[in-house]
Order: sequence, then structure tokens, then C-alpha cells
Amino acid sequence: MINIEIDRDKMPERIFAVLVGYESFKNRLDGVLYRRYRDFAVTLRWRVTVDDMEGNVILTEQLVREMGYSEDELFDAAIRNSERMFPAVVRPLYDVVNELHGMCGGDTDECECGVPEVLYISNSRGCYGATTLLYGDLLSRIYDRLQGDFYILPSSINEVLAVPVSGCECGVDELKTMVHDVNMACVNESELLSYSVYVYHGETGELEVAA
Repeated sequence: MINIEIDRDKMPERIFAVLVGYESFKNRLDGVLYRRYRDFAVTLRWRVTVDDMEGNVILTEQLVREMGYSEDELFDAAIRNSERMFPAVVRPLYDVVNELHGMCGGDTDECECGVPEVLYISNSRGCYGATTLLYGDLLSRIYDRLQGDFYILPSSINEVLAVPVSGCECGVDELKTMVHDVNMACVNESELLSYSVYVYHGETGELEVAA
């Protein structure tokens, strides 16, 4: 018999947020507790122990009602916990590519092709890393690092890319086409985040859909 250990009193300490694509995930959201953020959906997972192994279950509206927690309390706790459990990882994309394929890398801000620094954004696990878009001051720190507004390209639910607006020779429509082509060719449907391109404005601190 499977033994599942659930401590309901400690739920707020053990939940975390997962950012998914609303359009690609909406058929699985019936009864699930979630909130819309731009064209994403923020869902919550509860870490439980199953036969001495860690697992997680997605929170449903019914479960939350039965346990008597408020939605605001749970969403706030989940984002805080996510930052603690799975810290953000921000690295030059060229370094990541270099490690994976032995291609253009290094610590410089530009590759030889002259493209501005592109940042790879995920978390310490490399799983559900797009959720880092919800982390506190992460986007403002990236703004400081890139010294200006930047586009967010949704690579998958596991990672996103930040591209500085200044110095980017591609228009938003070209970037959107790029995102579409990569999604169609490389991204599993279950990990698809979005077909949109986003822009972060440092002056307002807002992430908006650019195209």
C-alpha cells in the first residue's frame, strides 16, 4: 500500500508556484486553483512525501476550500517559498550553450557575431524555471545588469531568455516569429509556455506583452 504523508497544518510552508502557458494548459485547469498573469497561469504545487520519496500534487479549488486557507495567503506563500526552494539562476546564454555544445561561450558581454548579451533565466533545478518571472526584484536586477529595458523570450516552462532592447537589431515581430519557430520545432507541447514576446520597462517595473 502506498503511504502518503500529508501535514495539512504545514501546507503554507510546503507549497510552491509553477508558471505555465494558459493556452497550452487550459484544458487541464478545470478545478485547479490558478491565477492569470499576462497570458500565463500561475498554479500551485504541494510537496508531499510518498513512501519516503518527495513528490508534489497540484492544488485544486476544492482542496483549498476544505482546508480553509485563503487564496491570497497561499499564492503569497508559494512565491516566497519558490524563491527560497529554487533560487533564480541568471547566466549569459553563451556560457550555457558552451557547456552544452562546446559552442561560442565565455564571460564576455557579446559573442563574436556582435549580438548584445542574452541572458538565460531559470532556477537552481532547471525545472519550472519560468516561474522566476514572479520572483521579487529579479526583473529589476536584470534591468540594472543590462542597463535598460529588455525583451523576455519564452523558451519553455523551464527557462526564458532576456534580450536587451538597446542593440537588438530584430524587431518584436521578428522575435515573435523566432519564438514561434522554436516552439514548433523544439518544445514539447507539455512544456510550451507562450508564443508571445514580452518587454520589461524599468521605469514602471512592469512586464508587458510586446507582440
